[in-house]
Amino acid sequence: MKTRFYTLLCCGLLLGGCQLLPGTPDNAPGKRLQGELGYIDGQWQLTTCDGGSLLPLELAEPWLQAAASCDAEQGQSCFADLEVRPAGQVTRVHRIQHEGHGCADDEFGHLLIRAAGNEPFWSVRLNSHGLVLQQPGQPAIALPYIHEQLGDGLQYISSQADHHVLQLWISPQPCIDSMSGAWHALSARLQWQGETFTGCAYHGAQQISSP
Repeated sequence: MKTRFYTLLCCGLLLGGCQLLPGTPDNAPGKRLQGELGYIDGQWQLTTCDGGSLLPLELAEPWLQAAASCDAEQGQSCFADLEVRPAGQVTRVHRIQHEGHGCADDEFGHLLIRAAGNEPFWSVRLNSHGLVLQQPGQPAIALPYIHEQLGDGLQYISSQADHHVLQLWISPQPCIDSMSGAWHALSARLQWQGETFTGCAYHGAQQISSP
């Protein structure tokens, strides 16, 4: 009788323990999706780039303000680059923009980071082979680079080659493009040939593996 009692007790504890396990952790990452974001009939919805699926979304602060102008019913839908859980919860917003290549961005699949700023315009694109710096009226400059992951989410990219010295800091601070109004999750600061430039940035589809 005692053996049976202990067996039933253990089984009950095991089953009870299983019931306490959550189905999906609160910090579970989402799947990265891109598409047209709009507010339709009181619901945020994303029409995805890959096949045009229409997904209802749960979009919360601090991203509601960034998406406030994306009203499809008023003809103001936006391109959005998001991470979304299966239930539609948005876990991260990489960027929301009215201008740009959007779903037709052929470089995104090979991109690690893109940073850019205005007045004067500049852009830096990183992929697994190197980086390319572009400025108006100047030929594009391709350079090798070293990537370092610092504390508090700060990333440092540096290059010294062919008499060029480039330093780029990417920080996890929201940034709004001064010309287009596009919202980005990352801010950028570039030092190039003794000058300092600021701008916004976002991660591409590729992952950086630091040495």
